[in-house]
Amino acid sequence: MRHIPHLVVRFDRQVGVLTDAQRSHLLRVLRVEEGSPVSYTDGAGVIGEGRFEFGVVVRGDEIRVERPVPHVTLAVAPPRSTDRVRFLVEKVVELGVDEVVWIRTEYGQGRVPSRAKLEAWTHGAVEQSRRGYVPVVGAAFAKISDLSGDWPTVVADQTGDAPVSGETASRLTVLVGPEGGWGPADGVDDYPTLRFSQAVLRTETAAIAALAVLRSGPA
Repeated sequence: MRHIPHLVVRFDRQVGVLTDAQRSHLLRVLRVEEGSPVSYTDGAGVIGEGRFEFGVVVRGDEIRVERPVPHVTLAVAPPRSTDRVRFLVEKVVELGVDEVVWIRTEYGQGRVPSRAKLEAWTHGAVEQSRRGYVPVVGAAFAKISDLSGDWPTVVADQTGDAPVSGETASRLTVLVGPEGGWGPADGVDDYPTLRFSQAVLRTETAAIAALAVLRSGPA
């Protein structure tokens, strides 16, 4: 069976507008022909089946999909390597993260990539995993103290409690620390810890493990 591409598109009425990179990938890499079927999402929960014609997507039959539960925000100290940041973003988006927030920590040495790179990685991962929602991925640092909300915040730690199936909150923020560990000034000691693996994991692996565990239940 021939592969049917899945695309994140912005619609102008019945026409889905594609980026130059999307058109180039369709034509030069996937060798998609005029009139070929494609699937698409508007990034806000609508998934449809249309056709690729004259460099755009013609709208077709559509359905709305629900977001998975719990709503997960990953608050992560970015790794030092840009390649590792990209790997983190792509994999947690494929697994269905709702939001990624980059946190500045005492011992963290990573940087936040440009908004253009983050958007390209995020959209590519949504298209790869054929999801219906584009998550929010921050393009600047935030402080842990700014993450307070009306939902639980936990620290990913191998010494914490294991998540209990069916008892997870409907919304959850998971803090993932830097390679050098948490510093006294980070202020995470008052948060409960949750164990997603018994091993000591790299930052990006810990973020992926947390999403895999939290998304292992019914979608």
